[in-house]
Amino acid sequence: MPLGLRCEGANVDQIAYGIAAAMEVFEAAGVTPEEGADGIAAREWWDINGFPEECSYYGEQEERWASAWDEAEAAALQACLGTAQNARGDFALMLV
Repeated sequence: MPLGLRCEGANVDQIAYGIAAAMEVFEAAGVTPEEGADGIAAREWWDINGFPEECSYYGEQEERWASAWDEAEAAALQACLGTAQNARGDFALMLV
């Protein structure tokens, strides 16, 4: 599933550059974007359930996937806008 990037104020080239930067992070981590999204979802459920120590749906693998997503999103923002301070509103990395 391909990545999409919503970045208010960015042009098409900046969006493409941001997506490419995110993909580089995923590839370097050996994580697919789908695994990254699964990791983020698992972390959210872990959060919603009060961060239980014993958790069957959020383990080391999901944590690695979620971390890759976080790093990819940061790389996309950096590549697209230069710095987080340049973000003027809506920004999201997503599966499309």
